[in-house]
Amino acid sequence: MGPLETKLGGGSLESWLLGVDIVMIPETCMPTGKVRTAFHSGENFSHMEWKRRKMGVHSRAAKRDVRTGGMCILVRNSLIPVLHPTWELVGPDLVKLTVRVQEKKRRGGGKDSPYTRMLHIFGVYLLHANSDYRGSRERINKEREE
Repeated sequence: MGPLETKLGGGSLESWLLGVDIVMIPETCMPTGKVRTAFHSGENFSHMEWKRRKMGVHSRAAKRDVRTGGMCILVRNSLIPVLHPTWELVGPDLVKLTVRVQEKKRRGGGKDSPYTRMLHIFGVYLLHANSDYRGSRERINKEREE
């Protein structure tokens, strides 16, 4: 997909995301951090940065190849107060978004009692999956030409 910063900065991604409430974008090629657009907010998670933190590598060395891979999760700004999202990198290839919706449940006595519904959304990032796919497509095309 190319660097997400370029797509967001140029506005080419904004029009595509207009009708989307929650989006997961793989291969973002940017460091871990918060991401904001005109209509969405979220976080980007870098696979390589996570791996270096777990291994305890010095911060200067950690910045070297941080712009590879990654997964970005964005939620529509108008839904953030309703969904109360939390973002978390669960593992090297697994990102979790938890949304909570508070509702009132009517009990038998006519009283309302608040309760929370939770939904866990997982985004799986397969390291080098896109490049492997590209290589297999090229191989198939060469076989067809022969």
